[in-house]
Amino acid sequence: MIIRSLGTSLDTIHITITRPKPVISYYGEESPEPTDKLFYGVLKILAEKTFEVDLVRKKFVNTGIEYVESNADNIVIQLRSTHLMKYGNSKISEIFNFLGKNGINPKARRNRKKDAKKETAPVEFYQNSRLDFAHDIETSFDLIKVLSDGIGHRRFFSGIQKDYTCSIRHENKRAGKGERLHVIKELKFGNSGFECVLYNKKLEIIEKASPDKFSLYPQEYRDIVPDKERYLFRLELRFFRSRSIKFNSLTADELFNLAPKELENFGKGTALLKYKNGKPIRSSLFSKLFSLSETSEEV
Repeated sequence: MIIRSLGTSLDTIHITITRPKPVISYYGEESPEPTDKLFYGVLKILAEKTFEVDLVRKKFVNTGIEYVESNADNIVIQLRSTHLMKYGNSKISEIFNFLGKNGINPKARRNRKKDAKKETAPVEFYQNSRLDFAHDIETSFDLIKVLSDGIGHRRFFSGIQKDYTCSIRHENKRAGKGERLHVIKELKFGNSGFECVLYNKKLEIIEKASPDKFSLYPQEYRDIVPDKERYLFRLELRFFRSRSIKFNSLTADELFNLAPKELENFGKGTALLKYKNGKPIRSSLFSKLFSLSETSEEV
């Protein structure tokens, strides 16, 4: 059985700008409210499109690859995988520079509540409220099926907090007269701070990718899709606010270079447990997924 890395990347980033106080009403692009102008400044960087109004106290723009929302408390920016494939880190750099020029700084990370500085006035700041790191893997076998075979019913992993959840997503559909096709699509586990997902990227491309997005994939990915002997999986490590804020002070370039390091660190401390004769055994194949080289390996 062959397994090979196709590379790592930053797959999604969410940036949240917190207003110093709640805003009750909006006055459009000429609003006297300073943080309202931030919303329009970000839109100009991303899409140069007017906003759609949703209810009275909320406005947003959703282009499909970017989502920007202005609500009473925050301005939320979501840059999804297609955007990052198309623009790289250029738009993120522009947003960070724009916020800095307007006096909006990244939120400082606090380790302990007693160390927190008492603030006498409201402060505007931004933070990375979500970061997704992706690792694409080519195999000659159904990776999820092999990994999910023999795992336990109660304890699946070691090295993470006990309050995690784990799920395996299946699909069983008709494949022809008297035949059914059973596909394991996804293995997912996580808690309130993170989520780790291994899914069939080849199936996702076939089922969901538009022609425009399909053209953004490297030629090697497009060659794998029609080839029945080649599999393509994606391992995603998603950090939510409690974990992603520690990277607030990083530049766009530094964020884009984080994926290999964070994936490897997570893989060193986390193990998938399989059970043989009632005893847990660490899966060496699962550990490989976080630090594979681009050369093919036998497993």
